[in-house]
Amino acid sequence: MTARSPGGLRLAVSLLTAIPAGRVPPPDRRQVRAAMAWAPVVGLMVAAVGAMVLLAARVAFTSPIHDLPGAGTSVETATLASALAIAATALVSGGLHLDGFADTVDGWASRAPRDRTLEIMADARLGSLGAAALILVLVIEIAALTLGVRAHHGTQSLVISVVSGRVAMLWGCTPRTPAARPTGLGAMAAGSVPKWTAVGWTAALVVAAAAFGRWDPEAGSSFAAVRAAGAVVTAVASGWVIRRWAVRRLGGVTGDVLGAISEVATVAALLILDVRHP
Repeated sequence: MTARSPGGLRLAVSLLTAIPAGRVPPPDRRQVRAAMAWAPVVGLMVAAVGAMVLLAARVAFTSPIHDLPGAGTSVETATLASALAIAATALVSGGLHLDGFADTVDGWASRAPRDRTLEIMADARLGSLGAAALILVLVIEIAALTLGVRAHHGTQSLVISVVSGRVAMLWGCTPRTPAARPTGLGAMAAGSVPKWTAVGWTAALVVAAAAFGRWDPEAGSSFAAVRAAGAVVTAVASGWVIRRWAVRRLGGVTGDVLGAISEVATVAALLILDVRHP
């Protein structure tokens, strides 16, 4: 690859995170297609940073009084560690998915005609409902991860949910998914990911998640394996619902919609991963 033709992973890091990836010229559709195929790997990178922050926070803020051996992490420590981990993932990803989610909620709530809805979504100002939805989704993520930490599978929940969000985003870029606008990242990404690429990543993540759930050193079990696989499937299904709404309401996807797909899928996976054995 030349300086004017960045590799797929490097471009994916540049497009989907705030991690410095060197000077990358404006990509074309072929390059974006190659980059989107690396989205799950980028998600794993983001999750790894969040997992390290989660572990460091648990070690740093564990209280010898409240965090007794075998009793699980205290609510205070788990909540603080989860908040810092979620903040870290948002920081590393540049807040792109959160921004797309908030803008998409503003557009959805407007109930305006298609063109006006796209204008609202493109507006840099954040509406009241978009702001409320953004706060709510962060609260849900922190609370859900806190439950995971308390149940000894916080790292599992964080990694599977974040990567699931990126895999779900691939389904918003598969063939027969039009772009709502003629320009922008959404226009280049829409329809650019072969269906079998999305299928392959989904299948690989289902298997990896099930293995993680089964052999997690602290909370591994057959039930956890089924739950982890179900979390991936639920995340992809949630993203598919957002995609269908966008195609019907907007005529296709935008960069904001892809961000919303990723964020909603992440939350869906976190919630499923908190389901307890009856």
